[in-house]
Amino acid sequence: MKKHQSILAASVLLLTIPLLLSMCKKYRPEGDELAQYQFVNTAGICSGTVISGEYHAGIALIANNAIMVQVNVTKVGKYTIATTSLNNVQFSAVGKFTSTGVQTVRLQGTGKPAAKGIFAYNTSGASACAFVLTVDEKSVDYAVYTVYETYLVCQQPVLHGQFIKSVPLSTMNTAVFNIHVVAPGAFAIFTDNVNGIYFNASGTFTATGDQTVILHGFGTPADTGNFNFNLHAGNGSCSFRVSCTSS
Repeated sequence: MKKHQSILAASVLLLTIPLLLSMCKKYRPEGDELAQYQFVNTAGICSGTVISGEYHAGIALIANNAIMVQVNVTKVGKYTIATTSLNNVQFSAVGKFTSTGVQTVRLQGTGKPAAKGIFAYNTSGASACAFVLTVDEKSVDYAVYTVYETYLVCQQPVLHGQFIKSVPLSTMNTAVFNIHVVAPGAFAIFTDNVNGIYFNASGTFTATGDQTVILHGFGTPADTGNFNFNLHAGNGSCSFRVSCTSS
């Protein structure tokens, strides 16, 4: 009798195991289901795309740099979306759709654009679509500064080198001016072309306060005499005099 009971129990167990294995295969913990969706597009171009933030070559993306794309969800669940990596920039998002229908997904941008230009990005998946991103040149932060002057006459400019008629200026021909920098940044200071010569300088102020700027002279004096030059520095200007001799 015990032998028959053991055989019966073994038979029941053998019949039950395949059923249990089948149930295990079909069962996934709640929340682990993958979503099913398609990108809303027209002829492969993403529809309703919204580009957020500014994009400049050489400037790393921040939280505001993102792309909004539309998807049509047919089955709720988790999703992972990533675009191609192009020009050292990529957009991606990870989340979960809790309802079906057309929805907007925010793809966060990461990276630092390597160059300016127009770049076409593709989304991932079988229903991928494309969108275009324009990257501009790096914006320039200009300095805020003033040149020291009294009644529009430059204060204590210092001229170096000789200014001789018909003799081209060299690296020794410079003009030094006193500048007060309010905010650091790029600068360009120059004069008009007078008597065949002019002065200019450009660069970057890295600190605030009183500083001197050296302008280099260019050209060849056309005549002898005293000549007034207008110095253009930031939003201000002043004048100074250069004497050109015959020898």
